Amino acid sequence: MEDLQVIGTIQPSEAPLHLVGFDPGEELLWSASQAGMVYAHLMLSGAPHVAFRTDREMSPAVAVFPHSSGLVTLTYAAAHFISRGGVELAEVRHESLGVLSAGVMCASGRTPAVALCGAGTADGTEGSGPSLALMD
Repeated sequence: MEDLQVIGTIQPSEAPLHLVGFDPGEELLWSASQAGMVYAHLMLSGAPHVAFRTDREMSPAVAVFPHSSGLVTLTYAAAHFISRGGVELAEVRHESLGVLSAGVMCASGRTPAVALCGAGTADGTEGSGPSLALMD
């Protein structure tokens, strides 16, 4: 087993980082904090490249998916398509998902496809249970 060699340290501004992902098209490492911030860090140094909010409400991200055109972040309420510079390109919300709890991205095609897991709502109405959706 090789020894761990620290080549750079990433320091969030406030809250702990809880998600991380490698960018497939640039030498960037993406991370998200529990305070609703998303960061891009330069590989290998860890130096900051860009930082922005996940959404207007500063919701924490439940997933970050770097891809060839930028980044997809999932918050409890929406999926956000964001450029590498931090500009939101699109936001997708749908009441049938309830509260988003997880997701996974398949980037093997021309455009990335994201599977979303919704926790549902607690009101007990029809269709308020857990859900699974595919978005491309």
